[in-house]
Amino acid sequence: MIEIQQILKHRETSSVEVKSAKGGIPLSLWESYSAFANTEGGLILLGINETENGLVITGISNAEDKKKKLWNTLHNRQKISNDVLFEKNIYIQSVDGKDIIVMQVPRAERRDKIVMSNPGICRPDVKEVMEGNVSDPRNPTLFKMFALIDIGERSGSGVYKLIKLWQKAGWELPVLETDFENERSSITVPIIDMEEDGNITEYAKKSVEKSVEKSVEKSVEKIISLLQRNPYYTQNDLVRETGLSRRGVEKNIKNLKSRGILEREGPNNGGYWKINKQYRLKI
Repeated sequence: MIEIQQILKHRETSSVEVKSAKGGIPLSLWESYSAFANTEGGLILLGINETENGLVITGISNAEDKKKKLWNTLHNRQKISNDVLFEKNIYIQSVDGKDIIVMQVPRAERRDKIVMSNPGICRPDVKEVMEGNVSDPRNPTLFKMFALIDIGERSGSGVYKLIKLWQKAGWELPVLETDFENERSSITVPIIDMEEDGNITEYAKKSVEKSVEKSVEKSVEKIISLLQRNPYYTQNDLVRETGLSRRGVEKNIKNLKSRGILEREGPNNGGYWKINKQYRLKI
């Protein structure tokens, strides 16, 4: 049993929601259930009303009947995709002679799905985001800062890469949604039970490795091509032409030099790049 009187001393919080439920089970209850299950869990109390003066116990009539209706909805897969509750998570508690239905919602297991949510609507068209190559940062300054420390790219391919990886693995595809009423965007990523398919972990690992290798190869090829056309390009020029961050360019240059593909002739200011003949591209 929970300490109802302690909860009454406060208003609703990020982990506690109250519903009067005078007219029956409110539809908003299932929104709260989903939000709690997809974050850190929470407590839903039916039979308590929030007023200007605080929380007030109103009680709930026919509590056993309403509790049964809750379970019927939870077991209906057309309405609730994932039931995370056990018998102990829904019970009736009497306070000052009034019945309250208590729902203790635990966090859903992460192997079921991951829901990533951010405030603000999705600015580009959802279809364009799914297809990739659309970048429209909400905060250009913050985005530029991330790019400079090499943890962001101006390519708009994050969601697209995620979808392609899940598609290749034969998993249920991620879903991108925009809630215009509450101004939030979210992407739901289904997770496969690794025990049901032992090959998936290795497949995902190989797919990610191939994706990374392919991306690196393209960056290297782009840099060699640019320097072959203009050996006097500076690193700032390469950042502008490749779309990579400065740190990304520096890493690639260091890698090319260590492999003997690229050499620097002359001083940093006024010198030029020399490409090993063996690695020159046909352009």
